[in-house]
Amino acid sequence: SGPADVSKLWQSVTYKIENDQTISITLPEPFAPFLDYTAIGLLPAHLLSGTTAAQLPNVPFNSAPVGTGPFSFVGLTGDQANVNGVRLAAFAGYHGPQPLLNDVVFKFYANETAALAAYKSGDVLGISQIDASHLDQALRLPQMGVYSSLMPQYSLIFLNLQNPDLPFFQDKRVRQALLRGMNRSAMINQLLHGQAVLANSPILPGSWAYDPGLPVAAYDPTGAAQLLDAAGWVVPNGATPGSSGYIRSKGNQALSFALTVANDPLHQAIAKSAQQSWAALGVVVNINAVDPATLRDQVLTPRPRVFDAVLVDLNLAGSPDPDPYPLWHQTQVDSGQNYGGFDDKISSQLLEQARITVDLEARARLYYRFQSRFVDQVPALLLYYPVYNYGVDVSVRGVQAGPLVEASDRLNTLTQWSVVTRRVIVEQAAPTATP
Repeated sequence: SGPADVSKLWQSVTYKIENDQTISITLPEPFAPFLDYTAIGLLPAHLLSGTTAAQLPNVPFNSAPVGTGPFSFVGLTGDQANVNGVRLAAFAGYHGPQPLLNDVVFKFYANETAALAAYKSGDVLGISQIDASHLDQALRLPQMGVYSSLMPQYSLIFLNLQNPDLPFFQDKRVRQALLRGMNRSAMINQLLHGQAVLANSPILPGSWAYDPGLPVAAYDPTGAAQLLDAAGWVVPNGATPGSSGYIRSKGNQALSFALTVANDPLHQAIAKSAQQSWAALGVVVNINAVDPATLRDQVLTPRPRVFDAVLVDLNLAGSPDPDPYPLWHQTQVDSGQNYGGFDDKISSQLLEQARITVDLEARARLYYRFQSRFVDQVPALLLYYPVYNYGVDVSVRGVQAGPLVEASDRLNTLTQWSVVTRRVIVEQAAPTATP
């Protein structure tokens, strides 16, 4: 099993085996992101034929995997009831340069506190991820090198643009005001301990398609209030703009909506921060906290949409091509992942053209235009790109931080890693001859 769109794509292609090392694949129509779909991991049919997805976790293959990477699987550490690590060895048959390290051992710990303690005791030379609550402690360790990169995800608030009972969401001035009137910098500094970057595009920074000159909407409550005034959402007589406790209206319509959010502490805190910022503008928001496990199936995907606005994290891990078509093209409103219902002809035309344009520079220009259109239209309220931190001891050389398509990309240069060791020669005085 897997994503339905991936399955549909592969069912539409035809192929021809040219020789032992070449396969010709023909697509029914041009599709620029196709090469990235060929990078999806494969499983060996001779070992797993007839195995269902539900059976995969329990098959013997998991304890004796095969692959073509620079390291081969040696075995698990610990016992069958308590596996606490995995050991790898350099693979002599690897098609690329041989790794500098002969062996690599990954050890498993219950949490980051235990992993950090293992590093301090010298049991490990690195930690796969350091969260914000442990970062200060890690930075104070003189031998710990901390590397940072943006995670392949962003957080945002989808607005229900299709609901006739929420006409204010269909006015881009209101959407612009909600973005400018939200103190996202305070969210990052106070709630995420600074471990995020303000988001301004649905295409991730670090991608060839990201426009580095794209403006970032700053916190501007005065400008946000002016936008709401211009859109006809008036402040009640006697109310004091900038303070909470009042609500703007337009005719008989109050500027109020519900914000659905996962009921974990972080997302609820982010929602409350937005609620407080908007209250000062005369926008009243009620927070609807739900079980995170139900957010997708019971809130995002039902049609017609059942939410007013919803706070979500979009994880793009495993999707190296930046193609934003599935989330923002108008054909994806009714049955795809265009959850907010953004129905914009110009944006859709740009995304369509980019999908059939093979020339990378030309394709990037199309995405630049799409991003500019996105900033103007504000179809959703982008919040932030979270930061991924990991630590490696300074005795390990060759470590590099780069863009992450998924967390394991921190190991992309593993073949170039080496460990600095010191050879100590102990000199002893020559024994004295005894007459």
